[in-house]
Parts: sequence; structure tokens; C-alpha cells
Amino acid sequence: MAIKWDHEFLNTKDCDGRNILHLAVADKQTETVKYLLKTNQIGVNEMDAYGNTTLDILAESCRDIMMDLSIGECLREAGGIRAKDIIPKDWCVSSSPAYLGEDQSKNPPSQGDWLSKKRETIMVVASLTATMAFQAGVNPPGGVWQENGTSHKAGEAVMAYNHARSYRYFFSGQHHCLCIFYQHNLAADKWIALRA
Repeated sequence: MAIKWDHEFLNTKDCDGRNILHLAVADKQTETVKYLLKTNQIGVNEMDAYGNTTLDILAESCRDIMMDLSIGECLREAGGIRAKDIIPKDWCVSSSPAYLGEDQSKNPPSQGDWLSKKRETIMVVASLTATMAFQAGVNPPGGVWQENGTSHKAGEAVMAYNHARSYRYFFSGQHHCLCIFYQHNLAADKWIALRA
């Protein structure tokens, strides 16, 4: 007896643009994933509202090595790929060398190139922030005392003695800047690891 599949139901999407296969992958429902892939009625490379395919969702979800391997194998056998490897249908080749100084016809940009560009941008901003905070901490405004005195020691900030109140604000700002840098750096590393 042949089963009649409801194409409309299988491809209905929720508010995040996820269909039933996306949800089954996110919940690690191995048997459900296998069953849905047997229908050949559901797109294994359909993207959700955030541009993620089923393999992207699998990579971002909590880790369970055995289930991940099983689900990943099923998705790949059905032709599943990551969003970064999908070339958009409406993409056309330009004859001008615009993409990173190379001819686009030889090296077309994939949809996942935005991720590597974001990664590079985050690292540049984080490095710049850390450099500025470190430089200002090592060489504070007004410089440092070169020799010991009656009210100060060599190597201490001149501003701390001449403008004590302003120096506290400056030092507090430096401290906050470095803390924010480390927090953003850790968050960026985690985000990059999840998206890679």
C-alpha cells in the first residue's frame, strides 16, 4: 500500500522559517529524520529564516556525537549541504574583477562568505579595541613619573597625582574597555565555533 504524502504539510514553516525536517534535526529525532527523508517530498537544503539548512542546524545544536553522526550521514546521503556551500540561484557572474581582487567567474562567492567576513571584522575590531586599551594603560595621558619623588614613585601615572578625579574615570574606563573586550572575544570565539 502506497502512502500519500501531504506535500503542503511537510513543507509548512513556522515563524522562524523552519519546516518539520529542521525541527526534527534540532530535536535530534533520528528516526523522524530518516522517515521524512524517505518521502522525497521535503527539501533537505531548504533554508530557515536565518539562512540555515538542516546541516547548519545540526552543527549549531547541542552535541550528541552518535546522534549527530547518524543524522549527518542521513542528511548527506539525501544531498544535504551547509548554507555556505550553496550558490544562490539568482547569482550572476560579473566580468569585472570585483571579489577580493579576483575574477568572479573563476572564484564565485558562496553564501557562506559573509561568515568569514564577519569573523575577520570581529577579530579586527577586537584587536583594535585591545590595542587601544593596552596602549592607554601602558602610556597614560600625561605620561609616567621617571624618578621617585616625595609624593610619587617612578613608573606611576602623572595624571593620578595632578588630576586624581579624572584619572579614576580614565582608569575605570580602561578597566571596563578591557573587560568588554575579553567578554566579546569569548563570545565571538563561541559564535565562530558554533557557526564553523
